[in-house]
Amino acid sequence: MRFRELLKFMEELDERTGYPVPAPKGFASEWSRGLGLGRSGSRRLLFTGALYQLVPYIEGTVDLLRAIEGSGAAGWAALRVARVLSTGFDLSSLVRPDPELLGWSNRVLRSIAGLLRASGVEFDYVPELSDMYSGVLLRDYGLMEAFRRHAERVVNAIASAGYEEVIVVDPHTLDAVTNGYREALGRGLRAVSYLELVRADLEGRSQGSRPRLLRLREEAGHC
Repeated sequence: MRFRELLKFMEELDERTGYPVPAPKGFASEWSRGLGLGRSGSRRLLFTGALYQLVPYIEGTVDLLRAIEGSGAAGWAALRVARVLSTGFDLSSLVRPDPELLGWSNRVLRSIAGLLRASGVEFDYVPELSDMYSGVLLRDYGLMEAFRRHAERVVNAIASAGYEEVIVVDPHTLDAVTNGYREALGRGLRAVSYLELVRADLEGRSQGSRPRLLRLREEAGHC
């Protein structure tokens, strides 16, 4: 019963905020601050899928749920009340993300963007599109109708903006926006891993410019 209740909570939160766990407004784009990313006229969009950005908040939510579990029935009753009140209450205030995890997720994404730039890859970065959530957790937990609705929002938003291809930053997101979206909608995004775009450049660069590229790749190597 409690597991089903948690899944319903995730589904409702995703429908309302676009993300399946409580997180503050604008959190998904914090990593890009000061990088000068934006629109360049490219038909290719950098799409983070918000998976890295969500990791600290997923961990923080798990800690919150453990505390609720430890408090017994009263804690679960409070969660039910929070579900009812969440339209006017910022649930993210209850979640305490680990600062080290926040720093890690930001560094990984900043390194990926730097690697793409150093490799001469042209792309647009539009926060309201680039940092939309891919919906992977909904799919992983079998919330297929919620995943279908989420996928439709993502595909329509990106297509309406005129982008023909997205650059993704992790394999889980790549599978979700291609295979997952096709399963749910009959159509997916045209997507490519950032690694495919920079690999040839890494291999073809002169020895003198390789150290910085390799350092950037190592920093982004958790992808």
